[in-house]
Amino acid sequence: MSSLPPAAPAWRNFSFFDAAPVKDAHDLNASPEVFKNTPEISSVISSSTSVLVADIYGTVHILSREFETQRAWIAYDGGRVTHMAERNGVLVTVGEDGSSRAPMLKIWDLEKKTVAPPLIRSTKIQLNKPHPVCTIALSTTLSHLAIGFADGTVYLYRHLDQSVSNNTAIPKPRTVHESPGEPITGLGSRAQRHWNGKATVVDDVGCGLGCAAMDWRGHEWL
Repeated sequence: MSSLPPAAPAWRNFSFFDAAPVKDAHDLNASPEVFKNTPEISSVISSSTSVLVADIYGTVHILSREFETQRAWIAYDGGRVTHMAERNGVLVTVGEDGSSRAPMLKIWDLEKKTVAPPLIRSTKIQLNKPHPVCTIALSTTLSHLAIGFADGTVYLYRHLDQSVSNNTAIPKPRTVHESPGEPITGLGSRAQRHWNGKATVVDDVGCGLGCAAMDWRGHEWL
């Protein structure tokens, strides 16, 4: 009789999405101009009105339904855009200006249909030691912004919506999580009435950078 253990069941593949290549509106055999140099793209998000693309040269592009650039402006002069999030016509960006070593948090008003939207707020993200930003999460109401760093620190900005609507300075963040030696690879925002400030272990393994996301309803963690 064989002493070998039974074979493990074969993995099954499921198609959750129907993928279709994005084509240039004027040349169906080519990609849109903004996607032709993909190594230069640093961030892509879907907003309430369109798709936004940022690059390593500090420029943000607002695309049309045909993936053509409608508006573009330099958000970080001499630097690059690393992260973006948008809620209700307000764009939050994190990036690096050429004149500063610290990451810069900027808030833009996309409701203004100017080529370069007005910059509402801007502040440096101060850390005891410089570490790159790995991920950000913005609540649906614009009230909370979480920023995760490569050293395992998570900053939380509260009442961000009040800063925007009341024309006041961005409040100072507070540290809500620290995991020394382990970078923050993903963040999400979910409405919750009561929180005791303690972290709950969901999975012991975790995930790679950029491999986790909260669904658009803020209910499920993918």
